[in-house]
Parts: sequence; structure tokens; C-alpha cells
Amino acid sequence: MANEPRVISLLSATTDIVCRLGMAHCLVGRSHGCDYPELARSVPVVTAPNVDPNLPSAALDAAVRDQAASGGPVYRIDAALVESLRADVIITQSQCRICAVTADDLQSACRALGGARVVSVQPTTLDDVFSDVRVIAGALGVPERGARLEAKMRAQLAAIGAIVSAAVGAAARAPPRVAHLEWLEPLMGSGYWVAELCEAAGARMIAGSRGGSAPLIPLAALESADAIIIAPCGFTIERSANELRAIGLLDDEAWRALPAVRARRVYIADGNRHFNRSACTVVQAAEIVAELAHAPRAPPTGDGDNDAAAAARDPGLVGLWGHHGNLWVRLDELDAFVSRDGAEPVRKCLRLAPSASSAAADLGAHNAAVGAEAMPAPNLPAEATPRDVVRAQLAALRAGDVRGAFALNSGANRARLRTAERFAQILKMDPYDALLPGSGWMARVADDDDGAVEGDGEQHAPAAGAAHGAKERDAVGSRVHVHVVVAREAAPGAAAGAIGGVDARGTPDAMTRTLTFELVLCAHSEPACEFWRTDAVHPAKAPCGVAPAVRTA
Repeated sequence: MANEPRVISLLSATTDIVCRLGMAHCLVGRSHGCDYPELARSVPVVTAPNVDPNLPSAALDAAVRDQAASGGPVYRIDAALVESLRADVIITQSQCRICAVTADDLQSACRALGGARVVSVQPTTLDDVFSDVRVIAGALGVPERGARLEAKMRAQLAAIGAIVSAAVGAAARAPPRVAHLEWLEPLMGSGYWVAELCEAAGARMIAGSRGGSAPLIPLAALESADAIIIAPCGFTIERSANELRAIGLLDDEAWRALPAVRARRVYIADGNRHFNRSACTVVQAAEIVAELAHAPRAPPTGDGDNDAAAAARDPGLVGLWGHHGNLWVRLDELDAFVSRDGAEPVRKCLRLAPSASSAAADLGAHNAAVGAEAMPAPNLPAEATPRDVVRAQLAALRAGDVRGAFALNSGANRARLRTAERFAQILKMDPYDALLPGSGWMARVADDDDGAVEGDGEQHAPAAGAAHGAKERDAVGSRVHVHVVVAREAAPGAAAGAIGGVDARGTPDAMTRTLTFELVLCAHSEPACEFWRTDAVHPAKAPCGVAPAVRTA
């Protein structure tokens, strides 16, 4: 084709789309994350991450958000190389600056783009993915190919639904509830287009919503799941296996008690090229969900007659599209899969921005040093209440004593985070940075007049005429919630002790938000903070792409 455009793609999903449009030969540059199809790896890489993607998931999450919060770029662009490639079309995204290079990053780094057309996508739903196909096809001068590819993808998704209906429709049961975990530490559910992929596969996604960002969730959010898919963003199955071993999630008693875990309905899937990539591979992601969501509901019992009867009632769709054993495996097959010949390496081989290499080394050395030190013993009286614990933790944080605050967390939480440094990384992120000295915010344990309800694990509006708040429970193994009001510090001249306002209806004003500390009460021991949850965050303080939700800390 005459006058074909020279193309730089800065998002892995758009690189896939370019190649599916038959325009792979037009690629002259790509991002460090563009790893599919294989031919795309032959063109120059024009970006590098400022944070090492091989860090453990908790450290990676904290480091990326810290980098973004500082106002610095998460990714480095080789401006000289971009300009030398003389691109006609540069494709990037404007959805989230944490996920990939944005159009603003590109404009800031490259003063002279030589008149290149910048195409920025922003997919949050399945229709957006289809729209991106059309937009990119139009920018490359092949709109008819875009229409053809979109029609093919839509037909494939419709075919999945038809097959599922024919196979399991007669059972007349409710759609299986599926939870997709987009991140492991902190634990995150799913959002964006994944809910629609589940619907196309005859399932219903929980722990997330259509078009929304991935929420931070507690393990309890997975209690209603019939099946759990572990497919973290950017993680191959091998990387997920390595991370699961490192964080000890599979040994957590609360995890083992989940119905889906007990029923052996936990699956590990490719989260690098599927689920989290808004490319043509969304079709394969829906097929993966169909295969595993409609697997036989109970594992074999060894009773031939009963197993045969169960199989007749619920034949399942495992293997129908050929993805089982390739793009997903059962949890009990994971060790065999990652030990096979030709297994993918756990670490990504890529060039880091210079600052990232030294930062990763410094973090590793610091974590090792902090981990070797003994934790200070909590200095609390035996009769300490949950509110006393939270007040002590707030006081320690306000004084800059992160180690003292970390010591007030539960043993399970300290074991999960392993070091005070990792706890400190989480504290640097919104909204927890408001608890640190010099933040310009003040925090206090909520009074009964604030309407906090403790003890039942949820926040409710007080009933008319009822007293605000409830007695803290002190039963073996019970959990209580202590609400903390965080507000802007009073301006000079304000009344002493002022900490933010409420409107005429008693609703916290725009400069106030609420955090919830959940505490576990155990026999013969003092209360200990298990995790924190954000009940309400002012939008101006919410990090890019993250809605107010549950946060494990």
C-alpha cells in the first residue's frame, strides 16, 4: 500500500491491534511492555520503566503509586529515539498514567514530534475496546479492516454465549459467580471490561464492576465466589506462582476457608496477555472464563457411580477452546505447569530507566536491614480497647514512628507485610499519607456523634432516634471496626481543636474523609489492627485509576 504510515505503539494492547489489522510491517517503535505478537519484539523499544516491574507485588504497587504521587513520570521516554524514528502515527493511552505512557508524558518528553499524529485510547468497557479497533484502523488508513476485525470479535463473543447456553442452559441454574484477582498484594478485584467478558461466558463477576477500576478488597469479598481466577495484571502464570509462594496467601487460614478454595475452584490464568489487556485477546479471555466457570462443580470423589451422575448433570466446558493447560490451570496443577520444559521465566528481561536500577537495589538492601531488626513491643495496657489501639497507632504515625505503628498491627498482618519498610511504602500512598506528619491533615478516632457503627463489619446510617455507634465487641475471634475521621488541619485563627466541618445534614464536608481500621479480637491477647479500609475519600485525593475501596495494609 502506497504511503503506508510509520507507527510507534506505546501500549501493548494497541500493538496487538495494529498487528491484527495486518499492519505489523508499519511498526517502527514500541513500548517496553509490547511483547505480543512475537514479531513486534523486533522493533526498537522507546520507553523504560522508572520502577522495576520485577519487584514483589506489594513493593511494586507502593513504588509505582509513590512515583505517580510525586508528580514524576512512571515511565521514561527516549525522546531522541522517538524523534529519529520519524513516526507518522504514535499510539498511546490516556486512561491511567500508572499503567502506561500517556499522551501528556509523550508531549512533555518529546518537544518535536515532526507533525506525527498522536492517537490516544481510553478503554474502560468492551465497547471501548471495539471503538479502539476502529479508531486505530482509521488512523492507519485501513478503516475497512477495522470494521471486519470488530465484526469478527463480536461474532466470536456471541458464539461463546451460544455454546454456553446450549451446554448448561438446561440446568436452569444461576450463572456462576466468578472473582478475578487483578493484583495479589494488596488484594484487588477486577473492573473495566472483565465483567462483560464474564457475562459473555455465561458467568457473573463479583468483587468489581463493569467499567470501574479494580477495587481493593478483603478476603471476605471472595466468600460468595463459585470460582476464583488469579490473573494479576502483567503476570504470566509462572510469575503468579512465584508471587503466591512469596506472600503466603495460600497458607492463610481465611483463604483456605473460602468456599471456592474448599471446592477446588481456584484457577491461575495468564494475566499478561489476557484479562488485563484491552486487545483482541479479550475474546480468548472470555473463552477462558467459559472453560473454568462451567467446570464440574465438585471434584471427583472416587465413587464411580456418583461421579458419573455428577458429570451427566454438569458436563462442564473444560478444554473446549483448548486453553486449559495453556492459558489457565487449576491451582492443584500449578506446580506441574511451572516445572515443565520451556516454562516462562519469572523475571521480565527489560531495560530499566537508570533511576529504577539503583532504587531497586537500595530497596532490597533496606528491606533486608529492616527485616533483621526486632519489632518494638506494643506498649498498651492489658485492658486496652480497639479504640485505644487505633489511637496509639495514630499517635505513633503522627510522631513519625512507623515501626511502633507497625508493631500494633496483628501478627498475621505483620507476617504478610514482613517488614516495617513495606508498611511504610503503603503509608506513603493516598489516602494513608494523610496520617503522616507534615501532611496537612489531622486524624482522630471518631466519636459516637460521628455515626460510626462498630462490631458488625459494615458501616450503616444510624436509625432514626437510635444512638450513634455501638458497643465494641470483645469476643474470641470477633472483628470490630473503628472509624477514623481525617480532615484538613484548621486554618490559622480557627477554634482550638477544629478538625474539619460538616454540612447542615451532618455530612462530612469536601475536606473530610473517613478511614476504617478493622481489628481482630483474640482470646488472651490485646486487640490488633488487621487491615484498614477507606469508606470515603474526597475525589481530589483519590489516586489515578483507583476508586475508594477496601485497602489491606
